[in-house]
Amino acid sequence: MSQRFKNPANGYVEEVGYGACYGVLFLGPIYLALKGLWSHVFIWLALISLPTIASMGPFWVLTLLLLSAGYAMFIQGILAKKYLNKGWVLESDPTLPQDPWAAEKAPPPVRASLTKKCPFCAEEIKVEAIRCKHCQADLSATPTA
Repeated sequence: MSQRFKNPANGYVEEVGYGACYGVLFLGPIYLALKGLWSHVFIWLALISLPTIASMGPFWVLTLLLLSAGYAMFIQGILAKKYLNKGWVLESDPTLPQDPWAAEKAPPPVRASLTKKCPFCAEEIKVEAIRCKHCQADLSATPTA
């Protein structure tokens, strides 16, 4: 699923989708450099150079394929973290409904109040009260105005 990030300073919107996986898979460190992930470019180069130097060359192809596949699996999370760390805001997709079950939700149940106002002193008392605890009025009798 693609994610949209909005820069709150200028309103620029950047989308991170499945295309990022293909970019890393086929372009490798070039794609990472284009996206400004310079630390990952250096990590990529270090992970490629270590097996190449250790094996005197023949394992660099296997390492390149494995590293490309690994970065392709995690690039969306890496890019999302980059944008969120820079202060960008995750924007919801306007084409998707916000809550797919919104039409089927029942309204929240209305709770009966556990208190009422005393007709004599206007203080909050329990509904079951027979005598007001504030003014000691008998609540079984109705007030005379």
